[in-house]
Amino acid sequence: MKKSLLLHAIVLLSASNHAIHASLIVVENEEQFNKITQSNTPSVIVFSAEWCGGCKALKPTFQKVMDNPEFKHIVFAKVDVDKLDTLAHKQKIKLMPTLFFMQSGQKKHTMVGADTEQHISDAIRTHFGKPAAEAPSATIEEKKQTVTETIKEAATQSKEKIEAVAHDIKDAAIAAKDKVENAISTEQPQEAIVPAQPAEPTGFLQGLVNAFMSAIYYIKDIIMNLVYGIKDFFQNLFSK
Repeated sequence: MKKSLLLHAIVLLSASNHAIHASLIVVENEEQFNKITQSNTPSVIVFSAEWCGGCKALKPTFQKVMDNPEFKHIVFAKVDVDKLDTLAHKQKIKLMPTLFFMQSGQKKHTMVGADTEQHISDAIRTHFGKPAAEAPSATIEEKKQTVTETIKEAATQSKEKIEAVAHDIKDAAIAAKDKVENAISTEQPQEAIVPAQPAEPTGFLQGLVNAFMSAIYYIKDIIMNLVYGIKDFFQNLFSK
């Protein structure tokens, strides 16, 4: 368990120390283009070509916009006008690079040329607004607290169940003891056929019942110690 938690912490630290670059969708056909642009999710589509100098100049700027956490709700895609010339013609692309700001099948805005990161970012904010606020995720400490409370609750419930079972066993043992003593006290031996028996069997049965009850209490103590040991183990684990 400790090794797993340590490994998880290392992965989180490693992820936080390395920049995670957003991926750019390369549109392969008109059907994919329509699916992206008709979605309720806002999208920025850049029409470009391999030989286009302005497109090459725009590439690092566009990547910075994509990597901005503020725009993680935006879909970014690229259309190669040479590979999808029919689509480019339908969209009346005259110059490259050309950026379309699309949502729900509507063209919200168009930008032509290798513009700046600030201008592209401002256009996204203006035409798409801010994403809906997300509920804050639970911190590691909050998760640890939740797990600890769950374990405590489970341990308490187990304790109560064990005590209830032990109480039932105790009552059953006492009832069995009473039945045995009543049976012995009411039994009338036939003196002519069976000789009188000494009192040792009654004492033997009493000792047997006492030993049985002692064993029950001993087992109960073992189980309770085990429950509390597990509880303390998890509390110490999550307190570190």
